[in-house]
Amino acid sequence: MILNVANISIIGSGFSSLSAACYLSAQGHRVTVFEKNSSVGGRARQLVREGFRFDMGPTFYWMPDIFERFFADFQRTPQQYYTLGRLDPGYRIYFGPDDYFDQPAGPEKLEEAFESLERGSGRRLRNYLDSARFNYRVAIDRVIYRPARTPLELVMPETALRLPQFFGSLSHRIGRSFRDERLRQMLEFPVLFLGAKPEKTPSFYRFMNYADMGLGSWHVEGGMVRVAEGIKAMAESLGVAFRMNAEIRAIQTDRNRVTAVCTRNQTIPTDLVVSGADYVHTESLLPVTQRNFSERYWQRRVFAPSALLFYIGFDRPIDRVGHHTLFFDTSFKAHAGKIYDRPGWPEAPMFYASFPTRTDPSLGPPGKECAVVLIPTAVGLTENDEIKER
Repeated sequence: MILNVANISIIGSGFSSLSAACYLSAQGHRVTVFEKNSSVGGRARQLVREGFRFDMGPTFYWMPDIFERFFADFQRTPQQYYTLGRLDPGYRIYFGPDDYFDQPAGPEKLEEAFESLERGSGRRLRNYLDSARFNYRVAIDRVIYRPARTPLELVMPETALRLPQFFGSLSHRIGRSFRDERLRQMLEFPVLFLGAKPEKTPSFYRFMNYADMGLGSWHVEGGMVRVAEGIKAMAESLGVAFRMNAEIRAIQTDRNRVTAVCTRNQTIPTDLVVSGADYVHTESLLPVTQRNFSERYWQRRVFAPSALLFYIGFDRPIDRVGHHTLFFDTSFKAHAGKIYDRPGWPEAPMFYASFPTRTDPSLGPPGKECAVVLIPTAVGLTENDEIKER
């Protein structure tokens, strides 16, 4: 906690910046958020074209308890700022042209659906998700809200009792319980799409399966940008100031202390800076002598995947798709290898598509379909790299 009242400048207006602004302002500090775009949300902004409204970044609303806890810290609720509805089915996965799985909401229906693909898998799923639920509670209640200053923060009775889960892989653990390749892909995809290969992810991360199947997939009426707009409204009620179309181009320092932030045409004195921008970009705003890492260091890092995104407006509804639809009708491992092992454009990519107008017609013109298509790719690929048609 910052003991003295300070002028604090926050770079960006993504979810991390917005939440930091709320907490710091509630502590009595003078907080200003600087956003280079004309709207808040960061990667959760919205693209509006010809009556279509596209979520530019996140489209899944998972872990609703995290949002409830955040708003409760300010004696508010998410429902005061946006409208939520649980999706049923949560999503559809295609394994082939006529081979798909609709993930039902609720444990009993989910177990029945698994059982229809592999005998005995319903009971095994129940046991697997019971363990995943415990890991989720440890991760959320005991780990995620710690300051992450040292790995020793992970040492506690709950994690010590599950020490083997930090050495065995998620892929191996799933393979022990489920033989059907479709079920295995269904349980592995959350970590793949969030930035890791299942065979190199500790099995403790099965808590993501509870976030998915236990807590469910939700839709925010009007799109994910409504969450960012809601937090902005709450932040303003707490006294936070917002400066839009104000890109921070430099952070000035004196004797190892921040003194000001600079936009294109203005220098604004400040006592502290909090940045919600990517770390490597934030460091580029500092004088070279004040940076923690060199360019050579960043070039040797392994980054999480990037994505190729398409925002598509169809002139008619699309058949046989769900609100969230994943296309796994190609090699799961081959695509992961193109991301992590041999970076390049996947020749036959898996991909994800969101068709939110199936749930929320307000996101597109009457009788038309709004779609966001995402293909996970390796970081560092450029527009000059060849994209092979599937």
